[in-house]
Amino acid sequence: MKTLFKFSFLVIFFALSGCAGGGTSTNNTNTETICNDGMDNDSDGDTDCDDSDCADDSYCQTSNPELNCTDGIDNDSDGAIDCADSDCVSSSTICGAEICNDGFDNDGDGLKDCADSDCTGNPLCPTAEICNNNIDDDLNNLKDCADPACVGSTGPGGITCESQEITCNDNGDNDGDGLADCQDPNCSTSTYCDGPQEICDDGNDNDSDGYADCRDLDCNGQVGPGGIACQNPETSCGDSQDNDQDGYTDCDDPDCFADENCIEPEDCTDGIDNDGDGATDCDDSDCNGHTNCTTTSENCTNGVDDDGDLLIDCADPNCVGSLGPGGITCQTTETNCVDGGDNDGDNLTDCDDPNCSSNSACITGTCDFEDMFYDSTNPCGSSAGCFLSDTSTDPDTLECIDSSNFGGSFFDNCTFTNLCPMGSICAGDTTASYCYPLCDFETSQTTCPTTDSECVGGLTNSDFELCHQSDGCDLNLQDCTDSADACYLVGENDNTFCFTEGTLGAEAACTYLNDCANGYICTGVGCLQACRMDGTGIACTSGSCTDVSFSETWGVCY
Repeated sequence: MKTLFKFSFLVIFFALSGCAGGGTSTNNTNTETICNDGMDNDSDGDTDCDDSDCADDSYCQTSNPELNCTDGIDNDSDGAIDCADSDCVSSSTICGAEICNDGFDNDGDGLKDCADSDCTGNPLCPTAEICNNNIDDDLNNLKDCADPACVGSTGPGGITCESQEITCNDNGDNDGDGLADCQDPNCSTSTYCDGPQEICDDGNDNDSDGYADCRDLDCNGQVGPGGIACQNPETSCGDSQDNDQDGYTDCDDPDCFADENCIEPEDCTDGIDNDGDGATDCDDSDCNGHTNCTTTSENCTNGVDDDGDLLIDCADPNCVGSLGPGGITCQTTETNCVDGGDNDGDNLTDCDDPNCSSNSACITGTCDFEDMFYDSTNPCGSSAGCFLSDTSTDPDTLECIDSSNFGGSFFDNCTFTNLCPMGSICAGDTTASYCYPLCDFETSQTTCPTTDSECVGGLTNSDFELCHQSDGCDLNLQDCTDSADACYLVGENDNTFCFTEGTLGAEAACTYLNDCANGYICTGVGCLQACRMDGTGIACTSGSCTDVSFSETWGVCY
């Protein structure tokens, strides 16, 4: 048996895969012929199974199916809502691959439009947060100073965005948590918060910070002059009150410009983006079905923008699931990486498309034994790394896998949500697992990434050993927490480790360091009592404390 200590072996490996749904174009007819697409095809006011034309349709005769695929309700009580329900799969204009500007969660993953990672890089989706417009520009559900991307930038009213409120006298909510200055517990020790408190309805600047009543953020949530609710920024945009006392009421207040009560509905005929969502007239999903917007549907194979939305063939969401140029299948995100086609219309084909970086067909390179250590050169390329996938074979199975399967730090605890860095493996027992760096005694690959770690074995059925971090135990005190363990000296850095205690006494022949009983070191002449060269600690029972070449601190009684 090659290794000194046995540990159970746990491999954490994530296989990533993508999927894309289909889309179908629907034209108005005099009869409701498609009974499960969520649309009123014949414009008679009744949709799908609510329309008498669908009475004999097999879909509508199924017991209580999910008929409304956009209401956020589990209509048929089967545990699946809207597009996550298989009943909605054929509602192809709503459910399928994510369409990035229609207001629906098309793929049923709980994320709509630009909030869905499938839309990353789509020209309809912004990428940078603007930190002072009270809008969630990057669609991560965090606005202005509440968004970590804004830390250090100028926020609303010229304040500086902070990860934690430390500026306590600028009348600003610097960390975007809804609490400003002395309202924020982060300011509890600030000298600005030791003085008089603001009275919110007397017209005076009681705390002398330059702001009175509802203009002072200390009054947020309090009753202001005349009984108004103090809000800064103003959020009640339909109560006919100037809640932040800035001279602007409701929709006249810039704070309310993005409020649904203040957004003008889209006019589908005037060439103006009336609701300010970045889409004008028929390009706005609000105009779906409008008589002015029943234009020619997109032909997905002809290189022409047939429907006038500035998107051609597979770049047009309307083509997802349809045949594109050369017979390829159009996709929202390129997952078919071997068909020679630009499936998502981003002008990048197969392995040239970053979407394919984790596809097995696009990962090149092979791993050898010497590539598996923490300081080895990675032969797999920028998007992959070497992985020890199986120790049950001889030799071990090594392969290049997608780099998204690596992460974390050496010696960190590892679980199914916390990966390990290249050059290490997740191993342990039933109580805990850690990212142990790989090493090998036979090839002298015994270097470990930190000075407090040593190559001490422990990977069963493998040609590799593992680097462990020192327990910091004392050979004289024998202070290991587990009564079955003893403290042993390992390596040349005076690192000590707790391992299962051996039984051999003075000068008994030994092979492994933990063959010896506690307080002994395995040497070429057998187990010898450990002693400290500075004369402290337990005295030698026989012989004198003699220097050994592999330690500056410890010697042996000989």
